[in-house]
Amino acid sequence: MKPVVRDRFVMPIVLPIAIIVILALVLYGFSRILLSITPEAATATAVVVAGGVLGAASFAAEEAAGRALTYEAAVDDARLWLA
Repeated sequence: MKPVVRDRFVMPIVLPIAIIVILALVLYGFSRILLSITPEAATATAVVVAGGVLGAASFAAEEAAGRALTYEAAVDDARLWLA
């Protein structure tokens, strides 16, 4: 495949479609898991997964901002949250 074709077709069209399909499959699978367990366990599982997604997004945003993730930065963040 020529680099021009890959850069102009595959990356802007096929890649987002592939990501959406993979995300849809993951979400469908997760819904099947939640529906197969008890309601109390499903709630707990969903809360834990949501917290993990929130934590991963927070970590990614922190790293993208270029701020070093250090002990001092974590202590400063904790002070801000507790203030």
